[in-house]
Amino acid sequence: MYISTYKRVSREAEGTSAGSKIGLNTHNFQAVTVDIVLLILTTFFIGLRLYARHLQGLKYGAEDWSILGALVVFYCYLGVSLAAIFEGGIGYHANQLSAEQTTLSLILILIIQFVYAVGQGLVKSSICLLLMRIFSTKRFRIAASIVMGLCIAWSMMTILIAFLICRPLDYNWNLKPPGNNCGNQTLAYASVGVVDILTDTCILILPIPMVWNLQMPKLSKALLLCMLGFGVFTISVTIVRVIVIAKTDFLDFSYSSKGIFIWTAVNYGTGIIVACCPLLRPVFERLYPKSLVQTLRSKSTSITTSIAGNTSRKHSKFDRLEDVRYPLHDVGSGSVGTKTEIVTVAREEDFLRGQSRSHNSIYTGSKSTDLESKLEGIKVQTDLVVDSVKTT
Repeated sequence: MYISTYKRVSREAEGTSAGSKIGLNTHNFQAVTVDIVLLILTTFFIGLRLYARHLQGLKYGAEDWSILGALVVFYCYLGVSLAAIFEGGIGYHANQLSAEQTTLSLILILIIQFVYAVGQGLVKSSICLLLMRIFSTKRFRIAASIVMGLCIAWSMMTILIAFLICRPLDYNWNLKPPGNNCGNQTLAYASVGVVDILTDTCILILPIPMVWNLQMPKLSKALLLCMLGFGVFTISVTIVRVIVIAKTDFLDFSYSSKGIFIWTAVNYGTGIIVACCPLLRPVFERLYPKSLVQTLRSKSTSITTSIAGNTSRKHSKFDRLEDVRYPLHDVGSGSVGTKTEIVTVAREEDFLRGQSRSHNSIYTGSKSTDLESKLEGIKVQTDLVVDSVKTT
């Protein structure tokens, strides 16, 4: 990236800095620390995700294999990044590096661009595949497939720019090429960052309408949306990364690129973590005390019940029947030869208002009631035939 001026400065230092000792210093220490922390976190969250699938007794799907591939590629990215720091001189000024060190760092930077594009493409594809598995309507699957296609196209665009922006290819690392044969690198990599932000935004917005229309307690919806909202953090990191690239001093790229290395790793690593978060509920239900889970569920039910009690709210096509509002009754045991009828009708007050909400009313005996004769409903009649009765 933006290597022409950087190589010129490196050539001026050639012959005076050969054999310079490089390694960890106070400037590149932050990048190394971030790499190690993200290595641990991404491995941990992938482990939790796989454990959640095990608890549910589910086989790995395409989205799981995709995120596993992204983790493997992330390991490769971290390896190349650390090699660029410890062997390529990232974190040192250009005039402190030998020609061999500068060439190595430029080759590794090209590899980093390739690995980053492949890995991010796998992360984005994994999220899209997961959403298609959760929301299986035809319209949503088409929309998710289009977004996933855009993500794959972004990944291919990034790779092509990395390898074709300079011709011949060795101009990316050769310190003495015949002439400047690079395109507008500033515009090229700015476009990569902008499209990256757009694809992340599309993935974030895609499931929101489906989640909001789900028939579940408001609290559960809010928690699920907050979990998906972690994608906002990923978008923010991508924006910061683009800004850092734009502000990097490419006259001294090896020294000023610390921010690029840090935010690229954070962008990649948080994408993996965000892709795992929506699937971790079985793990928390297993690890947390049962009383805590029941408390959360009871709070969710009470909130839903209070909302259901408000007669002014709008009803959707299907409404949840709460036990508190529609209590269950024991059918009771009848005598030998008696008949039990279970009639499902509307509540009397709802019927008088002309509403159609269903309610379970239970009647025992063969005699019909006045309400039963007035209302239409679903009647389940069970005749009990007893051959013998044993008494003790």
